[in-house]
This record gives sequence, structure tokens and C-alpha cells, in this order.
Amino acid sequence: MNDPSVYEKESEVQLNDYEMEFWVKNPQDNGGHISYDVRGKDRQGVWEGKRRYSDFYTLWEVLCRRFPGVPIPQPPPKKAIGNKDLTFV
Repeated sequence: MNDPSVYEKESEVQLNDYEMEFWVKNPQDNGGHISYDVRGKDRQGVWEGKRRYSDFYTLWEVLCRRFPGVPIPQPPPKKAIGNKDLTFV
């Protein structure tokens, strides 16, 4: 079941030209953690949801492993004290 060509095909699809958009807005305190409204558009259509900082960090880790050598900006560091200050958020 481990067919390496599956990953090659997936990579080819990923590299085709296609416009994707996304927005991260409206930080909110949800019971002790900050979440953000996330909206976007990809091949499957428009999507939206709420995400936490840890979700963005996990995405960054996956992208770095998936595309080694491609410069992907690191998310800002997590802040333990003052992380709900509107200036920081």
C-alpha cells in the first residue's frame, strides 16, 4: 500500500497554478485562549472557521516538512504573559 508515486502526483497537483486566498481576522478571547476568524478560498470553494495559534504553528511545521528548502515565514513566537493585550494580538 505504500506507493511513493501517490506523493509525486500530489506534489504535481500542488504546484499547478491556482489562485488561493485566505484571511485571518478578529482575535477573540474564548474562555482563556485567543482564537481567530479564518476565511479562505481554494479549489474546493470558500471555507471559514475559527483557529488558535497552535493550529497556525502546526500548519507551519507541516509545510516545512512537506516543502523542505522553501522559505516559509515562521509564525511569531508564542507569548505567555500579556498574550491577550490587544497591541500584541
